[in-house]
Amino acid sequence: MSFEFFLKEAWNGIRRSGIMSIVSLVIVTVSLVIFGIFLLTIFNMQNIVGSLGSKMEIVAYVENIPDDYSVNEILLEITKIDGVDSVKYVPKSESWENFKKNFEGRLDLAEIVKDNPLPNSFSIKVKSSDLITSVAKKISNMNSIDEVRYSGALAERFNNIVK
Repeated sequence: MSFEFFLKEAWNGIRRSGIMSIVSLVIVTVSLVIFGIFLLTIFNMQNIVGSLGSKMEIVAYVENIPDDYSVNEILLEITKIDGVDSVKYVPKSESWENFKKNFEGRLDLAEIVKDNPLPNSFSIKVKSSDLITSVAKKISNMNSIDEVRYSGALAERFNNIVK
């Protein structure tokens, strides 16, 4: 039996049942397209969740740094928490400049606000998005931290999507 024999038999089968062959070809094509769309959607969702998860951060606000703490001591204390990838101190002057840049042209802040109302803060990146809630709770328990903000509910939703 040669390859030529199989081709002849396939062609004879297609000619004998032409409509059924076309229907089966259309069904296989539609099935493969649907499967491909599903697969692309899953891969894209995983990439989006992975990239957003790595960009999630915790912001810890400190109104006034207490006398018995220095910025370096707070940085060191936050860095020692399991799951913390990096910590950056953002003084209130830098936060104010960033805020003014973001709203430049839309809002004349010089008329509205005379003094800088923003607190000093620490920007904390975590190693994994599933650690963000536990790290934020540990940071909020620190005496030197006044307030902690993070997107915990969003992080939990992303983790549920990936799993």
